Amino acid sequence: LLSRLPLEDQDHLALDSFFTQRAVLWQQVLTDGGPVHVFCTHLNATLAEVPYGGAFESWEAEQAHQADQLLAWMEDRTGGAQDRILLGDMNSGPAMPPELTGEAEEVFAKLTDAGLTAPYLALDAPPCTWCADNPLTGSEDSHVIDHVLLDGAPADAAAEVRRIVTETISVEGVDGPEEIPLSDHYGVSVTVGL
Repeated sequence: LLSRLPLEDQDHLALDSFFTQRAVLWQQVLTDGGPVHVFCTHLNATLAEVPYGGAFESWEAEQAHQADQLLAWMEDRTGGAQDRILLGDMNSGPAMPPELTGEAEEVFAKLTDAGLTAPYLALDAPPCTWCADNPLTGSEDSHVIDHVLLDGAPADAAAEVRRIVTETISVEGVDGPEEIPLSDHYGVSVTVGL
């Protein structure tokens, strides 16, 4: 979490995780409009190629549990205040045919059912953030799994919403130079007036 505005209280929560440790970061950002609670996380993915051996019955069940832990901790940290922003790789998102396939849609629904809104998904035909045409993913499907979620503001309250980190770099491949994306994920940028 980086901020041009002053930060005060901070904390983190280690989420229950089997394969890779996952956590949530929290900072209170001091704005002219009052404090805003900012949370950042990376929920586990549903890994088809890795057998699940954790405390839950599946990758999906563990991810749902992580979302429950996250939401309860957000409530605990903020005392129910609605000036909250949650951002990160949720490894979940809704289907938006024909371009976007859903990923862990039940987990994403937990977040939106808790009152979080997704300005990026309010765009007309939002571009994928985990994309089949990105050679670094190896995916056959395209999803929006990276999010900036707002609580206390409608999805259309954002002044600017766009996909970022779409540049490519030239690398020396086996067959000579090739252009590849900077990351297997494209980013989401949301500008919100506070």
